[in-house]
Amino acid sequence: FRALGTAQPILGNRSDCTFAPSEGVMVHPSVMEGRRLYFGGFDNKIARLFHKSESFYKGIVHETIQIDGSLGKLKGNLNHYTFRSMNQFKTKIEYYAKLKALELYSNQKKVTLYHQFIKPMLRFFIHYFFKLGFLNGYRGFQFSYILSYGVWKRFKLLKKLNNK
Repeated sequence: FRALGTAQPILGNRSDCTFAPSEGVMVHPSVMEGRRLYFGGFDNKIARLFHKSESFYKGIVHETIQIDGSLGKLKGNLNHYTFRSMNQFKTKIEYYAKLKALELYSNQKKVTLYHQFIKPMLRFFIHYFFKLGFLNGYRGFQFSYILSYGVWKRFKLLKKLNNK
């Protein structure tokens, strides 16, 4: 799987899985600890396969990618293994919480009670209940909990930065 920066086939020798230098391909992250998460994830598709020479990340935390060209979808499924264990996922979420807190701090954002208490709970309820994460069983609970923990950690760090 060597698609980044090339126009070579990205899934074996299938000719329908190539993309031009000015295109990107959307992939939905859906595998956790080797098992597929069917529910509770993110609605937005994430551009994962793209040419570095034709794109760039915008923001400290690469929330959006800017691509000069079109964005397509694969005809089949492509599993995206973002982490191997819950501990690795938690570490990754803590890292992004720190980066996001620094980004918010540089934009002079303030922390309110809403950010400290309500927003983390909302993140959990959205992913676990509204996006049906409970249908993934215990992994769905863990996934939702760690996402809410990341929101809590982000604003805890931002509050610490603002109090310096």
